[in-house]
Amino acid sequence: MRGIALDGRRAAVAGPVAMNPNRTESTSISQRSNAMKKLFKHIVLLSLSSSLTLAASAQESVEQNILKLEDQWSEALVKADTAFLDRLYADDIVYTHTNGTVNTKTEFLDAIKAGKAKYISVDRSDVKVQSYGDTVIVTSRAIIKVNTVTLPSRLIHVFVRRNGEWRLAAYQSTRLPD
Repeated sequence: MRGIALDGRRAAVAGPVAMNPNRTESTSISQRSNAMKKLFKHIVLLSLSSSLTLAASAQESVEQNILKLEDQWSEALVKADTAFLDRLYADDIVYTHTNGTVNTKTEFLDAIKAGKAKYISVDRSDVKVQSYGDTVIVTSRAIIKVNTVTLPSRLIHVFVRRNGEWRLAAYQSTRLPD
């Protein structure tokens, strides 16, 4: 097919319906192959982008769940809700107090039930959540009032996901200078 160029000369019309006698079948296949490769790359990039978005969303969900458990933990200590704490704490929790005393789950819950550990308040700040798959580490500052003592502290909580449920597997508090 021929057309007229702007300068008045005849020019070949290019486009999907124009036939190019110089075009070979291998050139056509090569161009289609390149187009398919580009399309495949775009599909892969789109899929990766979607996967990263879903992963970020899942990460936010884990963080929100853990922060909710953290709030419930503080409330349960103050209310002496040992039933909640029993569900939250892993059976093999390592519970390390500011004075270095280490309790098992049973020892700690028994102390609360007996009134030996009466939590007045747990005020946390500077809470940070780091997720590593089925393990989450939470760090924070806290002012813990227990019995007649006020303890400015740094806390580390280690949560693990077991059978789809988050459990507090380790608690460590370090007393800060007054």
